[in-house]
Amino acid sequence: MLLQAIFYGSFRFWLYFMILPADIIKLIEQDAKQILWATTPHIDSTEDGSPECRRWITERASYLPTLEGGAGIMHWASHCEAYYATWIVRYLHPRKAPWKNMLRHYIDNEFIHDGILVAAALDRDRSAQLPHSAHYIRRCLRSFASLQVTQNTDLL
Repeated sequence: MLLQAIFYGSFRFWLYFMILPADIIKLIEQDAKQILWATTPHIDSTEDGSPECRRWITERASYLPTLEGGAGIMHWASHCEAYYATWIVRYLHPRKAPWKNMLRHYIDNEFIHDGILVAAALDRDRSAQLPHSAHYIRRCLRSFASLQVTQNTDLL
């Protein structure tokens, strides 16, 4: 619980507006594993990541819920992906916000409106209409699309 609330919580703030690079995500996970599995955890702020420590259960099992024999640890990389995808859900919420008007300006055309974001058209890159400098919202759209693909394949 402390790992989730304090350690991951301190990095979750950055997900609001910044794309975390994959190597930074791995370093955060290394530190989290050090806190969780080391007998005497030590995190050095001058080092990148932490040394590997011996796990008490396999990595795959550590992400399972405790009732299924796992440790109930959050998978940080998946959490980041899901967090980016929630911005599209926030966009579709009926509450008015200026950032929604800006995004709507780019994705609207005369035939397709907000529905393009939730459509299951896998052959269409929804971020193609956005400016190339809109890195964050492009990333959010990619995360949302990958979650849709995952959900669609789970249903088959």
